[in-house]
Amino acid sequence: MIIPQCRFQVGDRVIVTADSLISNKNICRGYTGTVCHIPGVFSDNGNVATYLVGVNFDEPVHNGHACDGSCRKGYGWYIRDYEIARLVDIERDYVNVEVATDEELFAFLGVK
Repeated sequence: MIIPQCRFQVGDRVIVTADSLISNKNICRGYTGTVCHIPGVFSDNGNVATYLVGVNFDEPVHNGHACDGSCRKGYGWYIRDYEIARLVDIERDYVNVEVATDEELFAFLGVK
């Protein structure tokens, strides 16, 4: 089986997209954090290969840990890569794009 490269990197800002995590029902959609560790490929239910991604959440999480010492204790959790999405960092991901001001956006949308 060919495993694609992980789509996350340490330092990426991420958001939980699953209603709740398979491994921790207390972590749910909307929680945000930063990727702190990627230990490797994980075989989910014996047939789906995915990556485990260590996330350092912005707030402490229920039964949180330190992701093998890569984040503050109580803030970390390992997540299957399909349960999270990367948040766009405008300054890093779009260096040549000029960001509109609120006023310019409102004018474009016709909002006063």
